[in-house]
Amino acid sequence: MNNQSQNYSAIASTAIEDAFRTLLENKHLYQSVEISTSGFAQYIDREAQKEISLQAMVVPGRSFNASSSRSKEQILEDCRKKAVEGLRNVTYQMKFNETPLQTENFGISVPTIKAVCQNPGCGGLWPHNACPDPSWFIPPVSMISGLQQVFVLRYQCQACKREPVTFLVTREGLKLTLTGRSPMEAVDVPNYVPKPIRKYYKGAVIAFNSGAILPDIFMLRTMIEQYMRATVNAGEKKMTGDELTDAYASSIDPDFNRRYQSLKPVYVTLSEAIHAAIDDKPEIFEQEQAKILSHFEAKEIFERLAVK
Repeated sequence: MNNQSQNYSAIASTAIEDAFRTLLENKHLYQSVEISTSGFAQYIDREAQKEISLQAMVVPGRSFNASSSRSKEQILEDCRKKAVEGLRNVTYQMKFNETPLQTENFGISVPTIKAVCQNPGCGGLWPHNACPDPSWFIPPVSMISGLQQVFVLRYQCQACKREPVTFLVTREGLKLTLTGRSPMEAVDVPNYVPKPIRKYYKGAVIAFNSGAILPDIFMLRTMIEQYMRATVNAGEKKMTGDELTDAYASSIDPDFNRRYQSLKPVYVTLSEAIHAAIDDKPEIFEQEQAKILSHFEAKEIFERLAVK
């Protein structure tokens, strides 16, 4: 492999590794990242300058055809397209150890990532090392958008070195998508959220992160509904939304009701969204989630101060 190809491959490999790290550390299920081509700017300028110099050379015995010459802008654009197309259409070969690169592939060192370890007795955000796995490479398929590949990547926590977490990543051209994960991602639940309803909160956040808008709204309402029913000792009793929210409000100190966020308007908003089957407005979840957390945080502080 010549120096020019090595230079290109080094830039491409760095861009791809950075994209994988961003995807695995920061993105949720079914979310994507684009591999950045910004690092090719200097490379493209150098390659374009070579083309411009060659075009300007006068070769003895060859006539100069002005009509076939290209402008600097055209040469730059051609070099840019060539660099991007190479990144879009070549196979990415993941390396778990230092082996010679194949000329037709980009050798990508699987990056170390930071992830939440969910193994019992461990927990927390720890560096994770990649585990060699025979299922990591699946034959690529040519698509209109570029080469398609599927990667199975397993990572083991550096702290406990127990059960790895497995990621499934699908690549289409320059796009990397997190299409699978086992176990499901950990959700950070604030301490002031009551323990009996944390499972509903986790389910709502996971659904939201996965792009399932209507299910996340339903889980959010289930969370506060179950909490209010337990607070008023509803048992098996059937109650309308108004009856439940009014009963819950009457169970709280009147001073709290005057000062802090009520759950009744939240319940109404979520119920209306469910009945209308709204599945394209993520802002509903974000706004009502903030109100719910505000309610529980204020209630925890209010009750703690009241005890003193």
